[in-house]
Amino acid sequence: MAKIVRSSAVTANVLMPGVRMRCPACRANGNFEPILQYDAATQTGEILGLRRCPNPTCSALVFFVRDRAGALQSFPAERIDFDTKDIPQGVHDAFEEAITCHAEQCFVAAAIIVTDFRPSR
Repeated sequence: MAKIVRSSAVTANVLMPGVRMRCPACRANGNFEPILQYDAATQTGEILGLRRCPNPTCSALVFFVRDRAGALQSFPAERIDFDTKDIPQGVHDAFEEAITCHAEQCFVAAAIIVTDFRPSR
């Protein structure tokens, strides 16, 4: 689920070191590069920022929130990786939708998609 950050004061004078994650677009792991000179810090300790995928063929933009405990949440959400080689298109499409549901923490929807999938003949 999306994290709602509330703060009456935000400062833009902090820069997080690289944000390591899997790209939600190309699924490459990497150290995401800063886009702006500074990230924003809230009075409650969250750090908010914008990063770019290090894969030059992707360069997807990702907004992130890191809480005081160090937990990272990204928008779009990071997805689990899976090998799509030799998978029929119908199975691939259903599984891709289930992974998107899982990434957005819609676990029941993800389970229903995987459980109810019946390939067409």
